[in-house]
Amino acid sequence: MSSTSSGPNGAAQRMEYSEDTGMFSVTVEDLRTGETETSEFTHVIVGSGHFSFPNYPDFDGIETFPGVVNHSHDFRGAESFANQDVLMIGASYSAEDIGSQAYKMGARSVTMSYRTAPMGYDWPEGIEEQPSIRTIDGNTVHFTNGVSKDFHAIILCTGYLHHYPFLPSELALHSSNNIYPEHLYQGVVSEVNNKLFWLGAQDQWLTFNMFDAQAWFVRDVILGRIELPSLEEQREHMATWRKRFDAMETADDQIDFQTDYVRDLISQTDYPMFDLYEVADILKGWVQDKKRDIMGYRNATYRSVMTGTMAAKHHTEWINELDSSLERYLNDPESDEVLVQGHALSDSCVPVLFVEKGEVLSVGGRKGLYGTIGLMEDIGFAAVIVFDTDEHPRETSMEKLAALPPAVTTSGCWPRRPGASSSAGCWASCAGARRCPRSRSSASPRSQKACYMKYLTAVNTLQ
Repeated sequence: MSSTSSGPNGAAQRMEYSEDTGMFSVTVEDLRTGETETSEFTHVIVGSGHFSFPNYPDFDGIETFPGVVNHSHDFRGAESFANQDVLMIGASYSAEDIGSQAYKMGARSVTMSYRTAPMGYDWPEGIEEQPSIRTIDGNTVHFTNGVSKDFHAIILCTGYLHHYPFLPSELALHSSNNIYPEHLYQGVVSEVNNKLFWLGAQDQWLTFNMFDAQAWFVRDVILGRIELPSLEEQREHMATWRKRFDAMETADDQIDFQTDYVRDLISQTDYPMFDLYEVADILKGWVQDKKRDIMGYRNATYRSVMTGTMAAKHHTEWINELDSSLERYLNDPESDEVLVQGHALSDSCVPVLFVEKGEVLSVGGRKGLYGTIGLMEDIGFAAVIVFDTDEHPRETSMEKLAALPPAVTTSGCWPRRPGASSSAGCWASCAGARRCPRSRSSASPRSQKACYMKYLTAVNTLQ
């Protein structure tokens, strides 16, 4: 019995099954050379996952939206959402996670549109949920409850499809995404061809241990250690599990369902049993942590069921952590520091203006304030403090900025225009300092950090 895989340098192009020979013909393309090769196999395992083909629902008027429209599959970071109004379409993990990331990185507002029911978490000010979309007209999105709102970006958090272009329709998996896909005996054996197997085709609470247990079961079927029952018995078995699946109402029900499913698989092989009920309790605790504090649950730590080791607690709370690098993770900063791309930042401090693509932009929406320049020695560029005087920033080249006399605000506050109100606001300039002074600004630390993040992004672009 031979084996092959469409690994990182190969892609499955098509597969066929011959009733006459009882063999699968699989054609694989070498992505380096473009050459194809067809081989025959007695069994085939589809282990490509099902989070790769995005579901793109259609919305009336979405073609008129002038801003960014992406699927969560293409999400790589929320830094670009700073000071923007962002719409998440969806009400599950992707919407919650990306929406929270956007909020953390300084989005002006985050709206999540749900189809069936809102997630219902205790969202902070700046995040809200709205029902389904009625229509989109340019930047304006009209919801079914009569609310309308303008957005800069739309993220489709609308899930994925079971789509395997290398499979003919008669062998493909035809099921919605759920934790017990239809037409798979024991969740892995194809009903239409018992020599075709699927690993990880379910939505998941348990992950790698479930994949392992599935692989053990499939291995034993292929090796003849497990004899499959008749097709009628397989369907009766699937119907029993589907009946329980249809009766589920809560997240705890889903966790218990998948825990029992994995336990049943393990009991049929020599895969080492472990405390699955403890795993279920941890997952249920995680669900409750989210309900208690949707912005703080990521700070919780849990004990390994396998080793008994408690996970290390990160030195910085998630809402303040803007750097996901390994260097940052292994660092041990002072408790009141926030490190952004290698630069320490206190929770209430931010450079007051930044340069992006040669233009001067203001921070925090404040307009018409005078400013100064302070050298950011660590970064190598001037930290510019307010030069715009109207709705749009004035175009100013780096050369013109460099010609201005260097100065630093000694108080850490905005210099005020003569006659300006004392409520114009104060910001820390951070000029030339690795640890920033405390600001008397009334702006939130989240907004300040988002501005700093955008400043550094701009600097990196110019370097």
